[in-house]
Amino acid sequence: MLKRSRLRVEALYERKLHQQSPSGAIFALKSFGWKEKADDKAITIGPAKSLKIEIIETGHHPADSEKEVAL
Repeated sequence: MLKRSRLRVEALYERKLHQQSPSGAIFALKSFGWKEKADDKAITIGPAKSLKIEIIETGHHPADSEKEVAL
């Protein structure tokens, strides 16, 4: 019950983040343990890795029209 109440309060403060002056909501959410997200540009990430995707046919092809479908 306490956890549900806490989530409701957090949800109310989260909605207030979209209002004109969200500083009070930010302060309250930080007291709940929320942290500000770091700037994406400030984070250094290693070299980009590529992913190879191979398409394997299963033998079944989708119908081109409704006329090809047998019920």
